[in-house]
Amino acid sequence: MTQAKMAHFEQLKTLLQEHYIPFLGGRPDRENPINAEDLMNLSIDLWTTSSVDRFMKLLK
Repeated sequence: MTQAKMAHFEQLKTLLQEHYIPFLGGRPDRENPINAEDLMNLSIDLWTTSSVDRFMKLLK
């Protein structure tokens, strides 16, 4: 088995463990806080897009 496959296998083993919670590492620090204008723009985008998938594409 190649080194890449072994690493992938180890990652899958970790994900499948019963007590594994992926977000325990925490959220990365924000560079700037989200302000009211940003929230309003996100809200407008969410309500005017045809699907959540399309909304998520707008965020990238």
